[in-house]
Amino acid sequence: MSRYESPIIAQCVREVPLVGSRVYEEEVLALKRQGKDILALSVQPVRDMPAHIIEAAAEAAKKPIYPPSRGLPELRQALAEMVGREIGGQIDPDREVLITNGAMQGQYVLMTALLDPGDEVIIPSPCFFFHPMVKIVGGKSVLVPMAIDNFGYRLDLDRIEAAITPRTKFFLLNTPQNPTGYVVPRKDLERIKEMAEAHNLLIVSDESYERMVYDGRKHEMILSLPGMRERTILVRSFTKTFSMGAWRMGYLVAPEPILNACQKVVQWMNLTCNYVCQRAAWAAVVGPQDWLATVPAEFEANRNALYEVLLKIEGLSSFKPWGGPFAWINVSELAISSDEFCLDLLRSFGVLATAGQYFDAPDHIRIPFGGLPQTIAKLGERLAAAASKHLRK
Repeated sequence: MSRYESPIIAQCVREVPLVGSRVYEEEVLALKRQGKDILALSVQPVRDMPAHIIEAAAEAAKKPIYPPSRGLPELRQALAEMVGREIGGQIDPDREVLITNGAMQGQYVLMTALLDPGDEVIIPSPCFFFHPMVKIVGGKSVLVPMAIDNFGYRLDLDRIEAAITPRTKFFLLNTPQNPTGYVVPRKDLERIKEMAEAHNLLIVSDESYERMVYDGRKHEMILSLPGMRERTILVRSFTKTFSMGAWRMGYLVAPEPILNACQKVVQWMNLTCNYVCQRAAWAAVVGPQDWLATVPAEFEANRNALYEVLLKIEGLSSFKPWGGPFAWINVSELAISSDEFCLDLLRSFGVLATAGQYFDAPDHIRIPFGGLPQTIAKLGERLAAAASKHLRK
């Protein structure tokens, strides 16, 4: 046993996996060095960064400053105005907005600020990699299975309410949902509001894919419902909304007492976020938006093209997602585990996928469908070949 597997390492860290989407990152690099053709699939819009963002970053790099731990005032102001327009209300940029290094750090900061040992978090399942974060900070994840009908996945609100206990601190809402692509409708948000009020719960609403909604649907915000401002924490990312994944920018909108606690955590974690990246993020929010106007249509077209192929592939099954950038595919009919299938997809077919075990659904895999149309066509061809290779005889 190496010292990194020994009790020297905190038990809570030993017991959690790597982030699911990063499990194969070293192998991907090695395969690329060998000249392997790895499909350029993306979870964010495929865009060259526009000039106004590059220029803002370049100017900031010439005269960098140490920004406040809550984030640049002008960035917080711009975000407060943007979110305020979306919910039809006013957001205080000085008391209700905090800048983070991406939405994942925002979630981790929140959990550190809110959870005492043994506090429970209700999370619909399958789910993003929230539960390992809960474990590291000493909380307990209560994973509640989603319901499945002819249209796909949906929240099982009765089962969610039955899971609430005196130790429940908050309900983790994710819409559009990762990995299933479920978009939570307003009627469900209204029921969640009733549960939150009845049981005195906080709602952490992760809306990192808010612009990726398809088939004429609308992204609804629980923050916009009457009475929810005082018990809702909004978590968002610049990765998908503004195609700025590598810049690692995110933000929280929360009631002042919660934001004050989160600010403490940010200070002890990294003091503040990168100044140059914040100036670039500010330019993205206040600058021209036309470069992003076609994002939903592009992702919807990719989704439609991929699902036309998936319907014909023996051994794979899937519901068409209502939102988000992922195909969520059932591989239980194959003669191989989802983890083994992901590994063979990468090594033999150049497709990077994430095994369902990281989402509490071991019979599935998750694959992004962002990218150029020709890349999505290749993805369909390679999935068909991989499935054929591993069909039960």
